Amino acid sequence: MTSPVHAGGRARCVASVAPRMGTAVPAEHDAETSRPGAPSEPPARSGTWLTVGVAMVAAAALSLPRLGSRTMWLDEVYTVGATSELLDTWRRTGGTQALYYLLVWPVAQVSTDPWAMRLPSVLFALAALGVVYEIGRRIWDVRVGVLATGGLALSWGLARYSMEARSYTLALLLVSLSGLALVALVQGGDPDAAGRGLYQSGEIHRLRGDLAEAEADYRAASQKGREPQPGLALLRFAQGDGAAAAGAVCGG
Repeated sequence: MTSPVHAGGRARCVASVAPRMGTAVPAEHDAETSRPGAPSEPPARSGTWLTVGVAMVAAAALSLPRLGSRTMWLDEVYTVGATSELLDTWRRTGGTQALYYLLVWPVAQVSTDPWAMRLPSVLFALAALGVVYEIGRRIWDVRVGVLATGGLALSWGLARYSMEARSYTLALLLVSLSGLALVALVQGGDPDAAGRGLYQSGEIHRLRGDLAEAEADYRAASQKGREPQPGLALLRFAQGDGAAAAGAVCGG
């Protein structure tokens, strides 16, 4: 909660800055409500992993009940044979799908029932959903991560290949992990890089007069931890809201 002393300081700041911006000082202007990232309007990440969890549950619901609904087809039977003679399989195939057979081997030692042999494919698919979310969040924001995860979770392809005792979903997981590693490498391990880039994008949109796009970029930058001032204050002024602009400057 804002202390009375700090609130009084902001009020004096607004009273000083607002006339220079050509706007009247409102009788009771709370700068905190004008500043992006304030407690009243964070589109923060709280609950986003819960949303990803819901997407995982939905994906599991589309595949788990049907894992044992049909008999194994030829390639799945080959998986059973390959895992029963793991070392010989590696030698004969030159290591093709070696990682998949290794990961499925413990399951095959317990049961070769179709449901059991297909279960690892479901688990690989669910893990890939979490990685896809993280890629979307890092490249843009949590909303993109959630949308990408939800779209993949509800896709026909994921449900279809999650129900096969083959390496399709493991390949999806490995490709997703490679993409996440590439994003981390490009960002250089700097968690503020995305925020700075979004802020600069907002500046470009503001200067071009694309005010809605600029505001979206500033808010996304705020989500990434980049203070969106003075850009957002200048945007508010360009929108004709001098009081909010003054409050943002004093509150930020």
